[in-house]
Amino acid sequence: MRGVGRRSFVRGAAAALCLGLAAAPVSVIAQDARPIRIVVPAPPGGNLDATARMLAHRLTLLTGEPHVVDNRPGASTQIGTELVVRAPADGRVMLYHGTSVVFMSLLQKVGFSPLQDLAPVIQVSRESYVLAAGTGGPGSIEDLEAQAAARPGGLNCVTPPGATELACQQLKARLGGQLTVVPFPGVAPALNALVAGWGDVMFVNAAAAAKLVENGRIRVLAVSSRMALPAAAAQAPLLSQRWPGFLLEGHSGLFVPARTPQARIRQLNADVARILADPEVGGAMREGGQEVAGGSTRQFDQVLRRAHQRYGEIIRSLDLAVK
Repeated sequence: MRGVGRRSFVRGAAAALCLGLAAAPVSVIAQDARPIRIVVPAPPGGNLDATARMLAHRLTLLTGEPHVVDNRPGASTQIGTELVVRAPADGRVMLYHGTSVVFMSLLQKVGFSPLQDLAPVIQVSRESYVLAAGTGGPGSIEDLEAQAAARPGGLNCVTPPGATELACQQLKARLGGQLTVVPFPGVAPALNALVAGWGDVMFVNAAAAAKLVENGRIRVLAVSSRMALPAAAAQAPLLSQRWPGFLLEGHSGLFVPARTPQARIRQLNADVARILADPEVGGAMREGGQEVAGGSTRQFDQVLRRAHQRYGEIIRSLDLAVK
């Protein structure tokens, strides 16, 4: 009898345990120990990387789950972007990308469509840029145009991948082809080349240029907007005023694979929006030359589609579209 009672007790306990497990939240049963990755398709040291690291740190504090930045540069941001496109659609792998995500498939052959295979989560920032030159380079737009016309082979425009590379292509067209676009893997090496005199001009985030401008190591020839400019650039002409139709818009945002559940996307949007509303975060981003954006997923999608259309027109007018 005692043996039967013991067996009955064990069976009852096992049944209760199973019922308890069935009622427990999934997160308790299968807690994912993997960190959530924010993939940055650029090397460490640039503005994209710095903002991604701030977001990773704040998301870790907010959610209690570890978030890490995974730098995957290469192939004009294609490597990191495709990694996220092919990732499981569970919201544990995100992409933090800049403006070029809307036109990368127009400039190179890729096995995916960024606007179809990625789902926008939230726009994080808007950015302002300057056209800068080294101390031995042109001192004004007029000097730039004159030097390009007079120098055999024209000038060099150093650039990381992205919207600034396309700005160099627009500048080349404005200078009648008297300019060579020199690609670099990231912002830091391109800036180093400009300061060292290996490049003549560069389009660069306003904040990234600020200290170099203040120290007299580079000078500003023109600006993309009046937002978050160093004092030394306050009187510089607008690119669009000097060259009507010149396009250099900057933004950054978070994406996930397109099949990610909407509930997860809404949660990510809410978490990041909460972080961006923190005045300390806003101050840090302004120091980095960024204006906090935020907003809904739908608003970000509209920004992306409008930029895709405008940059598409520029790319086709310059005959740069991949055949």
